Amino acid sequence: MRLHENQPDPKIIGKSPTYVVFHPTVPVFYCTNEIAEGGFVRAIKFDPRTFKCSLLSKETSNGGAPCHLMMSNDGKWLFSATYVGQSTLMYPVNKDGSLGKLCQQFVHEDVPSTHWRQGAAHAHSTYVFERPNRPSCVLVPDLGTDRLYVYDFDGSKAPSKALTRGKNQEYCSVPIHSGPRHVWPDKAGNTIYMMNEMSHTVSVFKFSK
Repeated sequence: MRLHENQPDPKIIGKSPTYVVFHPTVPVFYCTNEIAEGGFVRAIKFDPRTFKCSLLSKETSNGGAPCHLMMSNDGKWLFSATYVGQSTLMYPVNKDGSLGKLCQQFVHEDVPSTHWRQGAAHAHSTYVFERPNRPSCVLVPDLGTDRLYVYDFDGSKAPSKALTRGKNQEYCSVPIHSGPRHVWPDKAGNTIYMMNEMSHTVSVFKFSK
């Protein structure tokens, strides 16, 4: 990862920085340290003029290989998926952009599979789906289970209650050996497209009004 011709200090970035997302209002970015035996999520402040970086905070992923990050639109919550840790994570974000302690973790259950890449659940990414005047949710493709997990999200609630398993539907299943990886909505916010890494296909989901 390079922000400028001068490489940031490896001690600030950490080992195996594989995914980066920026805060919407303050000069802070977040990166995962995708370490199989146990990873971290870091908040790093940078100077927009010089690109000089300094570590704001570092929090555990409480499981191996955090591989993806996404932030809520208001910059108050950060979500992560841990590939080896099999989990969806949520962190509160302070006003200065630093991370609070991991406040919620949902471990995905294993689903039997005959494919060598699906010996366990593997949460692969997160997407915060926020629509005006409609309930918000967090979508998490799981490569190991062939599922798209759905979590209800209400950022106005306390950290321990802001994310819950989907009340109407906890997950959507796709054909076996699909290997879900990433999701993205259309502009209207009514359709979700999910890329399946193993089957080289795209699944399409319709959201209820």
